[in-house]
Amino acid sequence: MSVLALILIGLLAGQSASSPNPSPSPPATSSDIQVKARFEPPAAHKPTAYELVHGHVTFKAVVAGRSVWALLDNGAERSLIDTTLAADAGLQIGAPQGTVRTSTGSSIPKRRVSDVQIRIPDQLEIQSPAVAGFDMAALSAAMGRKIEFVL
Repeated sequence: MSVLALILIGLLAGQSASSPNPSPSPPATSSDIQVKARFEPPAAHKPTAYELVHGHVTFKAVVAGRSVWALLDNGAERSLIDTTLAADAGLQIGAPQGTVRTSTGSSIPKRRVSDVQIRIPDQLEIQSPAVAGFDMAALSAAMGRKIEFVL
């Protein structure tokens, strides 16, 4: 099993893969999100190319049908998507739900982006009912590369 797959298993740990409860319930929290993941069979796994950018792992992923650079961040509470990518892909973007604090100390609005499909070629596919969305322009500038997704 690849290192990326092991990291993703750790990221998905504690998140249920069962079907949602049909009865009405309060809005989902990050611990309530039910993510569906499908790993390629071990015989089909191929190494995922990655690059270190300022000491951070970046890799190519397909998010909402678009090929993007993604940042691997095993400290994030949930995956993050650039709201420009989400809008261009026609994904549903909710109203602001709090803020994200940047490394410069400023705050930018965070939004819920629904039904996001993530694919890491030759590794796995993830269908997430919700990820956090925000403008990643400052992150991209700091990385020196356009980053549109954080896993």
